[in-house]
Amino acid sequence: TLRDYGNRVGFARIFRALEARGLKASVAMSARLAERYPHVLREVNRLDFELVAHGIGMNHIHARGIGREVEQEWVKHSLSTLRRLSGQPVNGWYSPAHSETHDTPDLVAAEGCDYVCDRVIDDMPYQLETKAGPIWAMPHAYEISDLQIFHFYKYKPAQFVEQVMDHFELLYREAATSGGRIVALSLRPWISGVPHRIAAVEQLRTYADIIDLPM
Repeated sequence: TLRDYGNRVGFARIFRALEARGLKASVAMSARLAERYPHVLREVNRLDFELVAHGIGMNHIHARGIGREVEQEWVKHSLSTLRRLSGQPVNGWYSPAHSETHDTPDLVAAEGCDYVCDRVIDDMPYQLETKAGPIWAMPHAYEISDLQIFHFYKYKPAQFVEQVMDHFELLYREAATSGGRIVALSLRPWISGVPHRIAAVEQLRTYADIIDLPM
């Protein structure tokens, strides 16, 4: 039910915080969630947020041993369901539970995805070669995600804000001499959308206003 709180209430708080600043988001959504919570999908489209395929659901983890044919069917089902319900092309993939098999990049590339979000390997997009052609591994700053900081490290909201700001400021300084950098901030409605944490998201939005840069 904690996850359901995020789907019923928490997502709206995060969406409002982003909308107030004019920020766009990439929303990782499973096929099951799109079917069961159409109001969330409607808000994603209303705000012109990008939809990222997040598998069928948390009962379908892409782990070694499931078999290539089974995983292929899961990928097809997830992408076709999200594309049909949203009307979006859905060109990105993020495996449930931040997991993937050796076949996952090949399978999602074959189904028309341009990028995956499973690999924490760089601060910039990194090209992977697959049997279906090249695909991009997009930066995913797992260490500053709300899951890691709040759920596992048990840090307070102020510490979350501090770490995200430190992360951004270092990459911003590096970008001045070493080219662009991407700050990928991962927020979950059931974690950051609760009343005692949403202020941290608002504070980061205010920080973006102060430096007059996209977050």
